[in-house]
Amino acid sequence: MSFIAVVFFAVMVLANLVFASNRLFGVLALSGGKSLALRVLELSVCYLAVMGGLRISEARLHGSSYAQGWEFYAISICLALVMVFPGFVYRYLWKKSA
Repeated sequence: MSFIAVVFFAVMVLANLVFASNRLFGVLALSGGKSLALRVLELSVCYLAVMGGLRISEARLHGSSYAQGWEFYAISICLALVMVFPGFVYRYLWKKSA
């Protein structure tokens, strides 16, 4: 399996864990549960952590990280939002039968 496939799989799992768990970052239990705003904030922090980790790994593999323009970040944010869609559907749109 290639490095890119592993990264995509890891990002997809991490993005959907935000909607699968009621714990903040999977660790801290909240008494009232997580609101959508808190889930978006958690997703943003996870996105920044993944992008930072990828930038560090790129610097280690190639000696330095390549400069990226705003287009790269716009596309990566949209890709992260597409990856999070199954978790969002499961949490908010799926009809739960009794």
